[in-house]
Amino acid sequence: MQVLKQLWLRITRSPVIVATYTTFLGALGTQIQSAWTTGHLTWSLAGWEHMAGAAGLLTAYTLAHLYAPAPGANPKPLPTTTVQ
Repeated sequence: MQVLKQLWLRITRSPVIVATYTTFLGALGTQIQSAWTTGHLTWSLAGWEHMAGAAGLLTAYTLAHLYAPAPGANPKPLPTTTVQ
């Protein structure tokens, strides 16, 4: 049981995993709200697959944009120095 607890803590503390599932759930919520508002929310498997696929693509695009360096920025920043 301790192994599962350590795995769970490692997964839920990983910034990449947290950003991924948070972005995915936000995108899925947006898809559900949009389908509900327009009256196209169906409980069919195909409808949920479409919403999950769209949320997955939005997640991939968002994370790629989030982790990409800014235009004109040095992709490997120099180490910072401290003043003593």
